[in-house]
Amino acid sequence: MKKVLSLSAILVVILIIILVSFLRSPKWVGKTKDGNIKAVLFETQEGSATVYDGEFHLAGKIWDKNDATILNSAYLVNGKTEAGGGSSQGVSNVNDTGFVIATSKPEKNEKIEVMVEYKFKNKTKREIIPLHKK
Repeated sequence: MKKVLSLSAILVVILIIILVSFLRSPKWVGKTKDGNIKAVLFETQEGSATVYDGEFHLAGKIWDKNDATILNSAYLVNGKTEAGGGSSQGVSNVNDTGFVIATSKPEKNEKIEVMVEYKFKNKTKREIIPLHKK
């Protein structure tokens, strides 16, 4: 009897893990070529509406958060700027910077990218980061 209960409990836990993984909100992720900055587009709630926000995060070999700063960014859908991309937005730390707020969920056939201009170790770089559904 104890074996049956133990086996049942293990099966329930496995089913819960599988269910949670299927119900987890999709997000789109990409990194700069040097791997130091990661761009993430994720689902969030704004009031009763489900929207998507985009943020930059430090990744890779940057040890001090003050080593890298974002100078400018733009959110691109199918090559067209949907947010940002105007004149320089100023300098901000990577972890304090978003690239889009309250946008819609990307469609399956859309090409999602982020343009980022950033300064790392006194070198300014500009890249287009393709985002992939994860």
